[in-house]
Amino acid sequence: SNSSFGPINLDPGFELAAPKSIISAPFEISFETWEFTFSILSYSPPSKNESLEILTIPIIFLVEKSNIFPLQFKVILLVFFSKFMLKSYMEDTKSQYHQIINKSRKIFVDKNSDYGSSWRVLRIISLVDQINIKAQRIRNLQNNINNKIAEGQTAEFYGIINYSVMGLIQLEKGVVDEPDLDSSQIIDLYDKNINETFELMLAKNHDYGEAWREMEVISLTDLIIQKIYRTKSILKNNGKTNVSEGVDANFQDILNYSVFAQILLKE
Repeated sequence: SNSSFGPINLDPGFELAAPKSIISAPFEISFETWEFTFSILSYSPPSKNESLEILTIPIIFLVEKSNIFPLQFKVILLVFFSKFMLKSYMEDTKSQYHQIINKSRKIFVDKNSDYGSSWRVLRIISLVDQINIKAQRIRNLQNNINNKIAEGQTAEFYGIINYSVMGLIQLEKGVVDEPDLDSSQIIDLYDKNINETFELMLAKNHDYGEAWREMEVISLTDLIIQKIYRTKSILKNNGKTNVSEGVDANFQDILNYSVFAQILLKE
């Protein structure tokens, strides 16, 4: 083809001229091109989950060395593939999240079968204290070199998930003086609050990417404990906050951090 295009401004710092022909123009990716490519990506794949990263290597190599495609097409292709990777990781997160929740739900249902809804008499601070006991035990396990076993932490994280759901139900239904809900009502409330918390996780993952996958379980434990003390402060202030999220948001964050920790413990 004898037609040509003018320079294409991809970034104020430099210009890239489109080649005159898709086939004829030899190509070499410059440092600026790579810098620009990765600067427009909203996500970097997690280092702890390398299967897709390994798949990326030959694809990027072939795209870079190929003389068939113009520069702009190569940039678009690299961006598209990275977005595909993000979507794949998000699908993994959804699947892993549901696996953890299915297990915690079974534990909740089994205990509800044994004890009924006796926990309905617990006030919010009592549930926060129960979560704190479990979080502190996890922290002690992590600090004790001889007891760094996933099994002990896993059981406690499941407990935190279920106590967080109880807290959300208590905030919604109020505290009672004696058990008042049957099994089907309790399970419906459990599923409702889990679904809302799951949607919150998806929304935050959309904003922050899979950043939590780069964290250590120890860090997630510390964040849970921090949320516990924030919740206690809010409760001492009669639930009032100036700019911070309320008690319900803290329960939801604690729940999601616990699910993330369970996922990381299994990897």
